[in-house]
Amino acid sequence: VLRQTQADVYCLVRAEDLPQAWQKLRTALTPAINKNEALYDRIIPVLGDLGQSKLGMSSVQFEQLTQTIDTIYHCGANVNLIYPYKALYATNVRGTHEILALASTHHSKSVNYLSTLDIFESLASTGIHEFFEDANIALGKGISGGYAQSKWIAEKMVVEAGRRGLPISNYRPGMVPGHSQSGYSNTSDIFCRLVKSLAEVRQAPMLDLLIDMTPVDYVSQAITSLSL
Repeated sequence: VLRQTQADVYCLVRAEDLPQAWQKLRTALTPAINKNEALYDRIIPVLGDLGQSKLGMSSVQFEQLTQTIDTIYHCGANVNLIYPYKALYATNVRGTHEILALASTHHSKSVNYLSTLDIFESLASTGIHEFFEDANIALGKGISGGYAQSKWIAEKMVVEAGRRGLPISNYRPGMVPGHSQSGYSNTSDIFCRLVKSLAEVRQAPMLDLLIDMTPVDYVSQAITSLSL
């Protein structure tokens, strides 16, 4: 977004104060920004928490933000394939509810929501193998796993907000690994940990398995271009 537009970017950060927020932002963004310090001039950290009412902001701060921003990119989530639904509800479901409240207050703001391919699990159980954008994800026998369940509920909320007139876009990536050129990635995610474990034990299962992955730089550029 910083590269493809001239917009100021308000970034929600879970931190104790602004110095800590800046530290977290720089740790996350430095490999991607690649010494282009001028881009930081258009980042405004917002102290908050997706899992809390009003995104962890005061009523005054929340109201000010509703009057300031025009477009929302909601890709924040607790991504954990082990936790049950209840453990992920606050961040993934309630957080999305608060984002939609932010988007619909004062003036309508477009919401670009990062969902997941996992929400099609219930449809897949019906024997369907091709899914279209307007497919009814409520069909089928249900979804297993707290993460997929929480994202399913959140997407239903986003779609309903769109039905009521809010400009919304859903993006449903599968596995998103590191940068296609630099290799920089989140080394704590499940795939990186799996590869590291196999390398350390020098053993790997004999599996004929195709893994669908899309590099993070392609995903971020595509979503930004589509949103514009």
